[in-house]
Amino acid sequence: MLVWAAIRGRSLALVVGGLILIAPATVGAQPRVQVRAETRIELRPRRDADHQIVEGVLRDDLGAPMPDRAVRVSVHEGGPTGVRRDAREVRTGPDGSFSSVFELPVGSWWVRAEFDGDEHHRPHPPVVRQVVLDRAHVRLDIDIEGGPTLDLDRAEHRLRVIASSDAGGADLAVTITENERELTRGTTGADGSLDVVIRTAALGTTPSAARLVVRSAADAHRADAQTEVPVVRFRGTTLTLEADRSQVGRGESVRFGGELRSSEGPLARKAVGLWAGGRHLATVLTDDSGTYRATLGFDELGAFDGAVTARFESDAPWWGASEAPPIALRVETPGGTPWTWIVVSIAASALAFVLAGRRRRAPAASPAALPVVAPALELADRRGLLPDSIDIAGRVIDARREHAIAGAKVRARRADGAVIEVETEASGRFAMTLAAGAHVIEIDAPGYEASRHRATLPHRGEWSAIVVRLRSLRELAWAPLEPLAARLLPSADLYGVWTARDLESAARAKPPLPRALPSLIAAIERAAYAEEPPAEAELESIRDAARTIEAEMDARAPRSTPRELERR
Repeated sequence: MLVWAAIRGRSLALVVGGLILIAPATVGAQPRVQVRAETRIELRPRRDADHQIVEGVLRDDLGAPMPDRAVRVSVHEGGPTGVRRDAREVRTGPDGSFSSVFELPVGSWWVRAEFDGDEHHRPHPPVVRQVVLDRAHVRLDIDIEGGPTLDLDRAEHRLRVIASSDAGGADLAVTITENERELTRGTTGADGSLDVVIRTAALGTTPSAARLVVRSAADAHRADAQTEVPVVRFRGTTLTLEADRSQVGRGESVRFGGELRSSEGPLARKAVGLWAGGRHLATVLTDDSGTYRATLGFDELGAFDGAVTARFESDAPWWGASEAPPIALRVETPGGTPWTWIVVSIAASALAFVLAGRRRRAPAASPAALPVVAPALELADRRGLLPDSIDIAGRVIDARREHAIAGAKVRARRADGAVIEVETEASGRFAMTLAAGAHVIEIDAPGYEASRHRATLPHRGEWSAIVVRLRSLRELAWAPLEPLAARLLPSADLYGVWTARDLESAARAKPPLPRALPSLIAAIERAAYAEEPPAEAELESIRDAARTIEAEMDARAPRSTPRELERR
């Protein structure tokens, strides 16, 4: 009995001790709530000779690619849940894409792709596509009237789908969806084309980037096909500007105000800049009603007499830039000028006028005097935490004068040969939405040197507001003449002061005259002053001619002896 009582007492102590240890943990425990985002898989099986290539992209619920994630890809026979023929795990790349190659015999197969999820994303149920290897491959091409920027202020948008196949592209059932919502459907005609109209109400009225998925169903002779087209749902804006006075004196201030709107209503929390000519005055944010206000004093404005305007330049390519009609403003300088200073100024001006009349008037500077500027691509300062943007937008301007270049062609070339092209507006602005991956961005305009750059998408915002500076071919035409002028003119300081014809006369005065110099000068003047701007091929021929003349002058130059070189 004593032993049993001791055992029971010891057990009771253990139980009580355990409760004491557990109690604080139980009391301090808190429920854990974790929110995980949805995911989606875009799957595109395609045939290449004897292989079946499975390509896809893993994205989150906002459409951003999900890199470095594991996706299981499998091939099944007899149905989506039939016998598994092959399976493997692949990891997504920087743009969220994945691919795998399977060797499959002729027949009907089902390809599955699934994602198990992670700490921040929910798993995605299997996505299944049927592959029929004994049917002809179909290619789908999309032509959007007006380009990939879809203006939401228009009632509808026209697209053409062109299907091509060894078995013909006629009578294919085509559907167009966006974010798994069907927008329209139809059947290709005898030429393999299908013209469709998508109403803006069906497309969605919120400005943003989007992707149109175009699919054609398989039939007895042709396999199904799918392609994607990145688009921008765009909406324009309007901006107004008012001021409570048109003249400002010392100690006074002026109150500016206005409204930023789209056709859908006011735009809140957008940045609006106030400008006096080319000088930036202030930047303010619109409130919830789209209204902005700014009060600027005499000292902030500085001496000014001209037009003030307000500008909205959107960071996102789906909102259009706008500028308010200018208003007149005069900032008066205080006080008058003492009469003694007026007399001194008049006397000094008269003396300078007399002296200037006695001196030989120098000829006007030639365009050759302008130093050659370097082409440039300025990336935006903004950087996001994650590379989640597939949009490229910005302005194309003249490298020297910095005015906008309208009608410039901006092309994005992908490694697989796909090309998207847009044209700059009157303000020099452009915007495009591209597929993830590496692209070569080409910019060219009549009369300007072409520019090429490489961009890898998605990016962190640096390509969302770029500035491309193109060099004028008319100005570049003068550059090959400078090293020749340095050897032919009496003084290097005269280059850019003497005209090209003066240079030719100086060369004739120092025979022998390089034989091709007159024709070179004529070609340069034609490139610089002709009504039509020169092409890059003309500049290359000018450079070749200049190199030939320089080689001729080198051959005629007397050779220095070692003793003369030593004295130099």
